Amino acid sequence: SARVRTDSVYARRLLAPKQARQGLAQAQKLIAGGKREAFYDTVFKTIQQYLGNKFHLSSGAVTFEEVREQLKAGGLEQTIIDDIELTYEE
Repeated sequence: SARVRTDSVYARRLLAPKQARQGLAQAQKLIAGGKREAFYDTVFKTIQQYLGNKFHLSSGAVTFEEVREQLKAGGLEQTIIDDIELTYEE
């Protein structure tokens, strides 16, 4: 659609779930192959990319501090925010 071509915020939000599913599929293959470190790296990168796309943040700006503010503003439960923080700490 024309909106996808002209509205980058909309396009990133629209593509975020598809890209996340692809990342999680890759992570599933890695864990099935016993590649734990690569699995965790892929899960983290997938979460980081998804949040960056959903909140229209550049890859360098996808810090937990920035994400936390976005998640709180969106009304997400604190327990889920805490779980996401754990992925950033690992």
